[in-house]
Amino acid sequence: MSSTPTPHPWRQFRDRWPHVHLHMVDWLPASILAATDGHTKVVMRDTLLQRERRVAIAHEMEHLEHRDTCGQTSQVEDAINAKIARDLIPLPHLIDAARWDHRIAVIAEELWVTEALVITRIETLDAHESETLTRELDLHHI
Repeated sequence: MSSTPTPHPWRQFRDRWPHVHLHMVDWLPASILAATDGHTKVVMRDTLLQRERRVAIAHEMEHLEHRDTCGQTSQVEDAINAKIARDLIPLPHLIDAARWDHRIAVIAEELWVTEALVITRIETLDAHESETLTRELDLHHI
């Protein structure tokens, strides 16, 4: 396994946002994992899996950072997803997980993230990262 530390968004939330209250709720629509008022509150669907909660809190921390409230544009949401994909899935971890199994669902479970976030990370690899991933996976299969 990589020597790159595993990202811990819950520690970051605890340390950076101690004044923000997290409320686990049963009323959010299925398409929304969590939401924030941008200042003092995050609501999160109470039925989420651990890996969904990790992604949701990382996402909401980005909104808190920018003091965003609900209703951001799809461009803002895409940019946040790209950033948290980079933050939660360091390239060495992606390489290690992909060596284990090429299926997105397995990679996501191994990395404690959602399948959508793995796809976002792969789709937003820069040229150097893409080359490194390809080279490392090709060498592994020789």
